[in-house]
Amino acid sequence: MALARVLVVDDNEAIRLSLCAILENHGFDVTCAADVSEALRYISSHKYMSC
Repeated sequence: MALARVLVVDDNEAIRLSLCAILENHGFDVTCAADVSEALRYISSHKYMSC
């Protein structure tokens, strides 16, 4: 079972993919978005942890 659902948004692909991999390896349910419009689509249909 995942710790929490997390949305990672970053336009730098290397950073985004690295961060997503690290969080997944620590048990988080991770969604990655490359930009704000993509992130808004995910936010409209899922609940995410805020920080």
